[in-house]
Amino acid sequence: MIRQRHSNKRRSDRRAANPDRHAGRPVLGNALVLILIGTLLILVAAYLSREELKRYLFPSPPPPPPRQTEPSKIEAADQFVSRLISALALTDDHISRKQFARNSGELEWEESFIVITLAPETGLHQVEHIQARIYACCGSESLRAEVRYENDSCLHTTIFAGKRVTHQLFFHLAPPPSIPEKQKAPESPYRVALVIDDIGENYRTFKELQALGVPITYAILPFQTCSVKIADAIRASGCGEIILHLPLEPWHSENHSINHGTLRTDMTREVLLGQLEKNIKAVPHIAGVSNHMGSKFTEDRDKMGLLLETLKEKELYFLDSRTSKKTVGYGLAREMLLKTARRDLFLDSTHDQHFVETQLQKILPLAQRKGGKLVIIGHPHQYTISALKQYLPALKQQGVAVVPLSELVQ
Repeated sequence: MIRQRHSNKRRSDRRAANPDRHAGRPVLGNALVLILIGTLLILVAAYLSREELKRYLFPSPPPPPPRQTEPSKIEAADQFVSRLISALALTDDHISRKQFARNSGELEWEESFIVITLAPETGLHQVEHIQARIYACCGSESLRAEVRYENDSCLHTTIFAGKRVTHQLFFHLAPPPSIPEKQKAPESPYRVALVIDDIGENYRTFKELQALGVPITYAILPFQTCSVKIADAIRASGCGEIILHLPLEPWHSENHSINHGTLRTDMTREVLLGQLEKNIKAVPHIAGVSNHMGSKFTEDRDKMGLLLETLKEKELYFLDSRTSKKTVGYGLAREMLLKTARRDLFLDSTHDQHFVETQLQKILPLAQRKGGKLVIIGHPHQYTISALKQYLPALKQQGVAVVPLSELVQ
């Protein structure tokens, strides 16, 4: 007992002698716990940050769009046709409908045949553009429209919903207005074809020419801003005749502004005929072709032969503008039995209204010398239009009638 008391006393004495040593043990334990907790928090934060970064760098793909059912595809086709008819501002008087029951397996639907007569100011090319715009807005993978021209006055559109035909649309041009019998002018002793070249860039100028109230022959350049729009307007209103003003290579071409689509004498047969086909297709409703420039090309008998052969196959006449004194165009066309004519008078080879008026005064005596038929060419200049506006009434009083060029070609 005495020994144990001494031993306990010694332990107490040691603790009293080193109080800091025994006090640090709980503090150290607490620090280790805090370090462990902090480490865990850092690891959790790092994990969460990594997941957030992955979601930012590698986002999950959007869910696929809901798959259209067959009835919803057919409904989408109905909506497309309704929007198209609304955009064309058509009334029931313009539209004829027939519907036929169709079925495929368990699916039943109605195929609509719709015949549409367009308003006089609306052309088939406008219908194409409107269809494309509406399809871009509301089209889907399941909706498809196939477009083809049945002829120059009918556009046929077939609408597919998936693989099923839902609509057949037939767009017809409005017939040109007929002139009542009592308004037809008596046969005039002198007939003049008034050809206005270089049409296609300015629609406002075309409207000024149209307002002259005579059947002008409009020579339209291909690939111009308003070439198709003007051709459609002429066809719809019946205000004149349309010919392609075909760009041909001139001499000293480096001194001229060369139009897109110009036929050159160094072209191979295949290239020349290919470009000619593109030019012809670029201007709708044409009855014939005249040359734009072409002083060099029209002197080349071989190249002109290729050109005129194509025109004969397509039943188009040729007007030789006679931009060269050595042109072979008119004579070669006569040899090939192709309907043709040649320019007799230029109205505005000098840029002066007084000059144009002087040329207009030559029409009657020149027509008298040439058997009552005359081909005159002008351009859509303001001074030319102004002179025509002043002088056309006088020509009418003198018995001179302005007629489409097709009435004078032979």
